[in-house]
Amino acid sequence: MDDQKYIVDIKDLNLSAPPRHAVLPETLVERVERLKNILAEVELMPLEQALYNFRCDRHPESEVVIWEDIAKKYEQYILVNPQLSLEDKRNVYSKLLANSLEVNPISVSFQTMKTWL
Repeated sequence: MDDQKYIVDIKDLNLSAPPRHAVLPETLVERVERLKNILAEVELMPLEQALYNFRCDRHPESEVVIWEDIAKKYEQYILVNPQLSLEDKRNVYSKLLANSLEVNPISVSFQTMKTWL
């Protein structure tokens, strides 16, 4: 095994590799459609592109679970705070997305989310 590290210019990376999965199970597609509907105001990627991206993931089911958590927390917060402007909603979404990159993305609370605005 080669333990050397290399610096590679990003333009030299092959970002057009074919997806790992030819298709996603219909139940997974339906779940993606649901979460995209919840996040429609703030997550503007077309459904087709999102599905393609999940097909490229090594474990699409795990990725969908993360996105479902983001969508659930976003929806709950928006329902409790219906007065939020679109800008505030985008801020909440951005913070939830950033939080999902942490080790334990489920740890965010409404109290924490209120401090984001």
